[in-house]
Amino acid sequence: MRATGQQGFTLIELMIVVVLMIVAVSVAVPSYQTYLERGRRSEAVTTLMNLAQAQERFMVIHGYYAPSLSGSLASGDGLGWSGEDAVFYQVALSRPTDVAYTLSAKPQGSQVADTVCASFTLTHTGQKNVTGTGGVVGCW
Repeated sequence: MRATGQQGFTLIELMIVVVLMIVAVSVAVPSYQTYLERGRRSEAVTTLMNLAQAQERFMVIHGYYAPSLSGSLASGDGLGWSGEDAVFYQVALSRPTDVAYTLSAKPQGSQVADTVCASFTLTHTGQKNVTGTGGVVGCW
């Protein structure tokens, strides 16, 4: 009990507040990490879809798919993509023939911790694939 006229908090009251804050933070941080991972996934999917559209435009103009992502669009040896917007995923192009390609996005940096939707692939036929526990429908 407190004596009348005494002001301030007791040690027990302060400890209860600290424990409540720790519980709140322990719930909030994982949720925030999941939120960030989902946002980064959407960047990877958007990048792959944009590059697939660029490949189709390249095919219409040149009659074959671009052999690289970074080459010159004007000379016909690439899409002219700099890769600056791919911070959390390493984007690559595999082109076994002039009429087929596969785009892939593999996580890098802090995104490597994402096991739900890890790596993404997209082919010239529009076939989408993903590694991880999320599945194609949940990740694309």
